[in-house]
Amino acid sequence: MNITRAGGYMKKVSIIIPIYNGERYIDKCLDSIFNQTCDNYEIIAIDDNSCDNSYKTLMQYKDKIKLYKISKHDPGAVRNFGLTKCTGDLIIFLDIDDTINQKLIETINEYDDVEYDMLRFQAVMIDNNKNIVEEFVTKNIGIYKGLDFLNLCAVNNEIYSPSWLYCYSRQFWENNNFKFLQGKTQEDFGLTSYQLYKASTVISIPYIGYYYYKSNNSIMRNDDYEKIKKKAMDVLYHTESHYNNFILDIPDYNIRRNIINYFINVLEHKKEYLDTDDSYTQYVKYNNENKVEYGHKLEWEGKGYYYYIINRYPQTDDYGYYDDYDQTVVKTWRRFTDDMKDFIFELDSLRTRAVDAELGR
Repeated sequence: MNITRAGGYMKKVSIIIPIYNGERYIDKCLDSIFNQTCDNYEIIAIDDNSCDNSYKTLMQYKDKIKLYKISKHDPGAVRNFGLTKCTGDLIIFLDIDDTINQKLIETINEYDDVEYDMLRFQAVMIDNNKNIVEEFVTKNIGIYKGLDFLNLCAVNNEIYSPSWLYCYSRQFWENNNFKFLQGKTQEDFGLTSYQLYKASTVISIPYIGYYYYKSNNSIMRNDDYEKIKKKAMDVLYHTESHYNNFILDIPDYNIRRNIINYFINVLEHKKEYLDTDDSYTQYVKYNNENKVEYGHKLEWEGKGYYYYIINRYPQTDDYGYYDDYDQTVVKTWRRFTDDMKDFIFELDSLRTRAVDAELGR
């Protein structure tokens, strides 16, 4: 049974769905929309020149959806195209291999008395056995300024960047001329932080509205090393852009520090995916457990770059005060690729520039 708000205007929601080789997911995905308790929505489905029967399957729903076929082979470009076709007051994004809760649109409209730029709901990851294996939730529930919400997510180390975690005001999107970056993966990581920085009002609700299905079809859910490497390098690119475009403009030192530290932690996590040598991981774990300070450097030797660990043992003077460090350089026995070398160099450069900016150097 569909619900219509009595005595008031119910905001129309534009649902943008990029599709590439998603034939087997289409029925389930679209059914989660058709079964909504509110019917004030439009579906904008964009097939990115799929190699399977995605477009043919979508044609079966042509009377219920706005269907487009383009050839971009780029998630950011497809989403940008979909945004040009929106006529709704609000915008949400849905990946073809995922679904939404049948009351999501009804729940979103319960907050139509607040003029917000972004509304954050919750999501869960589902495996093939329909078990919840991960939650994309935030402890921060309420109404916030966008920068304050971004800061709280950073402090709590919460995942907040996927675009499908939000309902957006179309006016907010168009007034700021937001666009997903093309040619890069994790295009929402490259945009959501900036959107929160620009947002005047963000509502965060505890409602679980999105079901993210764990599959191997998506570029973001694939274990192929080349894709992992590209994701890591693209996150580094996005972080550099954030740092240059808005982080340095944040007036509050603590907020600025929290956000840059969050980004650096994300990059460290990506670095672990590139570092496949368990010996280094165990070495770092030993140093952490024994509270040994350590640094690192890369040097060319032979045919490749080697990673060096620098242990720093604090020394005390006659009065028991720390005054210097005895440094012992330990060479690990693995060689890094040029990709890993570039990633580490750029990450260290970002750290150094962040520190220099805070010290006024």
